[in-house]
Amino acid sequence: MDERLAEPSRGTGDAADLQPVIQEPQAESDTTPSAFSVPISDLPPLSDELILGLLAKESSSRTDNAAILEYFNEHPDLAERSAFCKHCYKQIYTYLFVDDHTVGFIRHDMYLELWEGNYLTKTAQVNLTWDAVAAKIADLIEQGRLMVPIKATPVPQQMEQLTLTPEDSEKAGLPSHEQQAKNIDLAAEAKKWNKPIIDASGKYITEQDITDALCKGGGFEDSKFRIQQYLSAQVLPIEEDQARWLKKEYGIGGGTWIFRDGGHGFLDHMGKNLEITRRTEDGEYRRVLKWKEVAQRLRLLPRAPPFPTV
Repeated sequence: MDERLAEPSRGTGDAADLQPVIQEPQAESDTTPSAFSVPISDLPPLSDELILGLLAKESSSRTDNAAILEYFNEHPDLAERSAFCKHCYKQIYTYLFVDDHTVGFIRHDMYLELWEGNYLTKTAQVNLTWDAVAAKIADLIEQGRLMVPIKATPVPQQMEQLTLTPEDSEKAGLPSHEQQAKNIDLAAEAKKWNKPIIDASGKYITEQDITDALCKGGGFEDSKFRIQQYLSAQVLPIEEDQARWLKKEYGIGGGTWIFRDGGHGFLDHMGKNLEITRRTEDGEYRRVLKWKEVAQRLRLLPRAPPFPTV
């Protein structure tokens, strides 16, 4: 019989002929915790000062400093602190300012990512394991840089009555009893003051009163002559420019004013308007002129020189 056609031996059935199958050990998965490594960024590393400043900064995206400080004081073990830090941070992209630098962080499962600048265009980055985060927070606590706001409790104030003699009041620069009574009366009188009534009818402030007030000119020397010369020109600027020029010429000011009939009041040019006020027994009456209206009225006066005077 040709040995090449013989079937392969199946063994004798003896236990000694049975060989165990030995399998090669499989490589451990890269996703298992023991084989995990923190990603390394190609960017320059974030400076240690910015890292500490960012970890010390209060934020709504992580547990407050008071709770962190309390936990670290009660748990010196690094593993416990690391697990605590991991659950302190929320998985939220957070931006903060540290020493005029925009920095931020985001929590990952195995590490904390910190960067400088906008996340998409960041200029520096560092990824810290939770052990490293715990160690740096411990450094902050040791250096006294993990600040905890102090909540002040308001102290109830007790009011005590202080009685001073007239001599003591005078030494302290306080008003006398008589002066205080006078001040109270003046305050009560001021409270009764009524806002002047706008006299649109011309009953209390006549057209002649308005002309007299306008022809007085502004608060500067020879003002009325400059106004007459300006408005007597052959060609005048547009009305808005005339109004602006008159507003500047009259300036900011005013004072008491005596009307032709002997009545008293005030003439004020306070920037926006020119105001004429007459005081009567019934109260105060006021006429308000916009600068455009002042220009319109004054343009009619130089046509009949000399310029009217008061």
